[in-house]
Amino acid sequence: MTSIIIIVYEKVGASTAIVIALPAGSQAGNDISFERLFYQGTIQFSTVQHETIIISNYDGVNVLPYGQYASLFVASIIHGEVIIRAANEILTLPDEVTRVVLELHAGDARAVLLLTVIESEVPVLPIVTFGSDVYVLSVEAKQTGLIGMVLATAENKEDVTYSLNINDEHLLARISINQQGELHLFAPANSGVYEFQVIATTVRSLATGTAKVHMTVQVISIEDDRIYVPPLIILNRNEEEPHNSLVSLPPGAEGCQFTLNNRWPLNQGWLYVDENGLHTTSIDREHESIAFMALSQIQVELILTCDSDNVSLKKRSKRSSWLKPYDYNANTWILTESIPYNPKRSLVNLIVEDINDNYPIFVGKENEPIAVGYPVYDLEERILPRSLAELQATDADIGENAALMYWSPEEALAVSPTTGFVHVRTGAQLQNNQNLTVYATDRRGNGLTGNLQILVKLLSADNIAVVTVGNAFLDNETSILTELSTAIGYELRVLRSDVISDTQNQNMISRNTLEMSASGASLLLYVYGLVDGEPVSVNRLTEDINENAAVASVINILSLEDHLVPVEIIVPERDIGFFVATIVLGVLLVLIIALTTILLCLKRRKTKDYDEFSDKKSLTSRTDSIDQVSKPETPKSRLNIEELKKSEQRLQDRLNTPIETVSVETITPKKETSIEDIADLLSPDSNIPIVIQSVDKLKDAEETDDDEFGEKVGARRKSVVTFNENVEKIIHLQNDTDSVDSTSVGYEVFKL
Repeated sequence: MTSIIIIVYEKVGASTAIVIALPAGSQAGNDISFERLFYQGTIQFSTVQHETIIISNYDGVNVLPYGQYASLFVASIIHGEVIIRAANEILTLPDEVTRVVLELHAGDARAVLLLTVIESEVPVLPIVTFGSDVYVLSVEAKQTGLIGMVLATAENKEDVTYSLNINDEHLLARISINQQGELHLFAPANSGVYEFQVIATTVRSLATGTAKVHMTVQVISIEDDRIYVPPLIILNRNEEEPHNSLVSLPPGAEGCQFTLNNRWPLNQGWLYVDENGLHTTSIDREHESIAFMALSQIQVELILTCDSDNVSLKKRSKRSSWLKPYDYNANTWILTESIPYNPKRSLVNLIVEDINDNYPIFVGKENEPIAVGYPVYDLEERILPRSLAELQATDADIGENAALMYWSPEEALAVSPTTGFVHVRTGAQLQNNQNLTVYATDRRGNGLTGNLQILVKLLSADNIAVVTVGNAFLDNETSILTELSTAIGYELRVLRSDVISDTQNQNMISRNTLEMSASGASLLLYVYGLVDGEPVSVNRLTEDINENAAVASVINILSLEDHLVPVEIIVPERDIGFFVATIVLGVLLVLIIALTTILLCLKRRKTKDYDEFSDKKSLTSRTDSIDQVSKPETPKSRLNIEELKKSEQRLQDRLNTPIETVSVETITPKKETSIEDIADLLSPDSNIPIVIQSVDKLKDAEETDDDEFGEKVGARRKSVVTFNENVEKIIHLQNDTDSVDSTSVGYEVFKL
């Protein structure tokens, strides 16, 4: 069944109705229920006030508001009461909104809250008042638990909550207040007078009221009209600020006063007494008289005297001189003896707590910038220096305030946060005279910061020496460098150190043959020197160390170049020529290979082109003669001039001899001539003289003819033939016998 709630608002000339439907079971289910279904409230200047909303049987901590503007509100539960507040400090609603409806969900339970927006320049808040403007509390030194109670009320009867506003960290860690206004100490507080503020805040409207509380922690008690002072009072106070009423006189101690005697330091002037008790001025924990102590502290003796004391008591108080001033020297805790009981005498130990008031200071800050040497980039990989610099900073504070963290924003550097070792990042190339900054921050990076500038000096092989020290290990490095630096008169620094066995050391010693160390090991140091911030030449460095070798048991000193030669490591300065020659030869080899490749490619391409050549489409291919296969030329024998002349003479004689007439029979064309007949015809007659036609040069007439395509075709060139003396007859065979006269040319013509 659904419940319907209708709310009607009426004004002059207008009315508004709100219909709220609650589904069945909104107040049922698991016995969770609101006290009522409908509540009202107001919104004024971002402050939400509403009727008390009570919910029962609900174990949750949140109630969910639903509605058009529900995101602007939050709901919470305190002791079964639902409180609606603005989600933000400033509640922003549209100007036309005059009412906000929120549906409250808590499990299966439902309720409706109607908030009316009140427009007013000044918010109307309830007044919250305490039962007293000032509460005075007196607490004994060892007292804990309930120490007092405060009460505040709101004029609209709204519930209030309590809180404390305390500036003293010591008291803040020991006192609390509950929602009933009860003040509790859950740990004993130091003696003294404390002042703090208690605040009461209304639950819905957030109106507040305040009251002051004066709390005195007494170390002096009064019993049976007698005043008793504890034998030992231990107090903790921060440095650099004054503190009043460290030890105060209790009420009822009129006519009494303290007398102060310094115990440690003997001449301290920080603690003093007056008619109200013991006080202190601002104390510097780093003062030389107390800074060396593990717990920096001041000790004084307080003697209480009152006008009501009888003579015997006064006499006993005068005999307190048995406790004489004690010189504690280097003792870190000054309570080193027993304390006899005296009800009018007390020792007060004021432990001074450190605050973070000192900046970290780097060692060598006064000589800033600090020059540091580092090998050039090409030499770095061969030496492998362990660091660029090993920095250290100090902090005058103690504990967490002196916990330092080292760092640097330089891209080329990597700094160890705990040791202060500065390393060069891989691939980074430092420049000569480059300035770099390293920082140290106390409180592990969350406190004060100091800085140091370092100046980089690049080192070549001409600035580095290798020193071998016998019977030494890595933990002896600092003392060895200090001794050598003092002996040679300038600062000596190390790039790298190695421990080597005596067997290896014997192979390295070339000039000096010394007795090997009893430990069986030696320390190998890669060192350089600095004079006025500039690197020292290796020649001067080796000479100075050799002259003072006995100071640090130096058994060998070599320049870096001489040290690297036995292990076949080439120094870059000595390898420049080799690198240049290698580069030149490499370039020449590349050029030769490229040229050879190009020539081979061209030759292969040319051969391929000629092999693939074709003249099928040539217009003159029909009349071209068949290419003659080239014959290998045979070497010509050298002619004998005399023999040649004789041969010509015999030829001439034969030519002058008359030629007999030879009859020629006509051959019938139809009759085929056999090969034998031709052979008979060609058989020479020994009586016929030899005819030799010698033509030096034959030329055809420069006649041209046009082929069927109209192109000019040149005449064929005739061959020049020379016959020797063994030729007896020349027979010319041709089809047309009319064009040639055989008798005129001196040879016979046979028609085929």
